[in-house]
Amino acid sequence: MSRQTAQSQSVSSHSTARASSSPKTSKTARQRQSQPTSTNTPDAQEQAKLDRQKTLDSLSAQLQQKISGYDGHWQVYVEDLPTGASISINSHQQYSASVIKLMVMLAVFQRIHDGAFQDSASVDNLLTQMITISSNEATNTLVDQLGGGNTEAGYDVVNSIAKQYGFSQSHLNQRMGDLTGTTGKQTSVDDQGRLLAAACRGQLVSAEYSQRMINLMLNQQRRSKIPAGLPSNISVANKTGESPGVENDSAMVFASNDGSSIAGSQPGQGDYVIAVMSENISSSSTAQAHIRDISASTWTVLQ
Repeated sequence: MSRQTAQSQSVSSHSTARASSSPKTSKTARQRQSQPTSTNTPDAQEQAKLDRQKTLDSLSAQLQQKISGYDGHWQVYVEDLPTGASISINSHQQYSASVIKLMVMLAVFQRIHDGAFQDSASVDNLLTQMITISSNEATNTLVDQLGGGNTEAGYDVVNSIAKQYGFSQSHLNQRMGDLTGTTGKQTSVDDQGRLLAAACRGQLVSAEYSQRMINLMLNQQRRSKIPAGLPSNISVANKTGESPGVENDSAMVFASNDGSSIAGSQPGQGDYVIAVMSENISSSSTAQAHIRDISASTWTVLQ
């Protein structure tokens, strides 16, 4: 079976309904938006989701055609935040590279919330280094601390919390910086995309901690993939991952706001999450250009 056929057969479009609360805008705007209107009725919301799903299905067909001509194997997830409509193309468990650090970030904030991990300036600095410049050393230190000084126990904490949230294709069992093998760090675009969407809805640990995760990603320094395919004035929170033969990026794209108070609020029109992963690629620069192309095409269709 050709790669194009295999990828096409594994495409799914799904649209699980998700609840959301009112937006964090001005008091007057909140009062106005909280008043019952025809667009806020369940029937209107479902129709809006169905309409958006048609748009996403069209995007899916377009992206499938693109990736069928790319070198290597590709997977893509896109979710429209206001409606929850989504598409998933060829999602499967693969080598994560550094996007697995999002699961470490989740584990740290969950343990802080549970009272089992100290919320200190030192921890905040390690989180910042891990997310914004993808420091392997900071990640390994956080994993060790999660395990009380035991690295294997730290892996168990990360993996059990990922599983608790339903991210069943994500696990970490290898030091960051260790490039031997391909099974020690794994995830999928479905897990990545659903994690980002949950953060925007304030559903990772709490709205407060979800926003702290988003803020870390808003300060990302590596912007050559998904963000580089978007207009320069658009706010993007992302986390990249790369390794020989692998180029990945996971992002929240905020078309209607700057993302600084999105967690737990009603997303604006045009806000979405996107995750792109690749493996067995022969050229990193070409693969990064493909990710920018996927990003640009998704932006164009969803605006």
